[in-house]
Amino acid sequence: MPKIVDHEQRKQDIVNVAMEMLSENESLVNINMVSIAKRCELSRPTLYQYFHDKHAIYKYAIKNITNNLFEKYSKLVKENEPIESIENIVNAVLEDAESFKFEILALLSLVIQSKREGETFLDSLNARTIKFNILLKRLLSHAKNNGTIKSDSDCENIASNIVYLIESACFNIAFFNGKKEGNPKDLLNKYIESLYI
Repeated sequence: MPKIVDHEQRKQDIVNVAMEMLSENESLVNINMVSIAKRCELSRPTLYQYFHDKHAIYKYAIKNITNNLFEKYSKLVKENEPIESIENIVNAVLEDAESFKFEILALLSLVIQSKREGETFLDSLNARTIKFNILLKRLLSHAKNNGTIKSDSDCENIASNIVYLIESACFNIAFFNGKKEGNPKDLLNKYIESLYI
């Protein structure tokens, strides 16, 4: 009787192993389909059924991680409380940054190392954060329309600033355990508080 394989689970297992290899300070240059297949205890042809190269694995990882996070943060939206929703989302992002330092460091390592190889994941990562930026702009626009923030507020600029501050705070948490002078977490919270009329 043939073995029943959960292909989605196997695909996720491959991604997890590839991310583990990256987080173990293994250079992206030294990671290849052979080493991933060996670590996954799969044959190379089986691995190639799921991904055509290591870059496809890491792009899938970025897509998966960001989709899951966006779905989680979208559930925190309260339509009648747009600024409170932004505060809830920002706090959830910062809590996740604390909980997932390993993943943040692995993603940063991936972006830096891939650039050296001539492959860039920045486009993929930026495309994934656009949805998040749109969510913030929508909430800010709603806050502007209901009079929670100033009517002349530039929602697009504010959303971009919040995203930059979140990125900075996540970097600070991952590399400095949030203990660096001029903590971006505090700056982020003050920035959001300043939006209220």
